[in-house]
Amino acid sequence: MEVEEMKHKNQIVVNKKIISEMQQDVDFGMTFSGLVMYFIILTTGTVLYNAGVHQIDTVEQAALALKPLAGNLAYLLFAIGVIGTGLLAIPVLSGSLSYIITETFGWEHGLDKKFHEAKAFYVVIAISLVLGLSLNYVGISPIKALIYTAIL
Repeated sequence: MEVEEMKHKNQIVVNKKIISEMQQDVDFGMTFSGLVMYFIILTTGTVLYNAGVHQIDTVEQAALALKPLAGNLAYLLFAIGVIGTGLLAIPVLSGSLSYIITETFGWEHGLDKKFHEAKAFYVVIAISLVLGLSLNYVGISPIKALIYTAIL
């Protein structure tokens, strides 16, 4: 997307200031997300261990595991977290996959292009979204899917 932005600005040469700003942005984002991840793991481990929960297989079990920390609002808290994560991750993952596939095969790609200019790009996005949504209906546990994805 950065390259697409530069093309629109007719900026072919990238100077050191732009690279430095990108590096600072990435460094800050990765540091912040790493800290958030650490405290999520720490809090979850502490709450689950103290509650005697040692294995979670379903999303419902994960929400119930939050009950000692969040009380009766555990489902609401978990739902807000999952929906928020989904709103951030789904477009990024489907877009990234579409860039990977279309660049691999040399097809037109880019979010700056209209559908008729980069059909394959947008079709890959649509297919990946449909496949992601269908996992729940096929019977694949979201928790196990996360584990397998992490391993992969």
